Amino acid sequence: QEFTTIILANQGFRGLYRGVIPGVVGIVPAAAVYMLVYQSMKRSLHSIIQKYNQKRNPSQQNLHLYSISVAISAAIGDTCACIVRVPCEMIKQRLQVGLYTSFPSAIQELMKLKGTAHLYQGLRAQLLRDIPFAMVEF
Repeated sequence: QEFTTIILANQGFRGLYRGVIPGVVGIVPAAAVYMLVYQSMKRSLHSIIQKYNQKRNPSQQNLHLYSISVAISAAIGDTCACIVRVPCEMIKQRLQVGLYTSFPSAIQELMKLKGTAHLYQGLRAQLLRDIPFAMVEF
């Protein structure tokens, strides 16, 4: 409650929601990319596994491969989603701490001063955090 009071006093009502726009801009397409890639990969891998199992004796089928394919699909889907999510997350964090005043100005300044590669500075850390979670989530 004290934190909210300080933000309201110093930055007004808008200060509470600084960074929401890039968060939404990053999350919605990232979720769409994740589900598209995840479902496509899972369907493809399950088809390959099914063909593999049809060639084998029913008692020797590798049903555990389906679980592994789900984990692999989730890892690939999350990797693709991070490519969309990380730049927006970087901008959101910088807006929240007050380095920039608006989403468009943050994009313009970051691209002009630091380039596209800077937007992906946190990609490795996010992948190391998110991929294991995605693999066990489904």
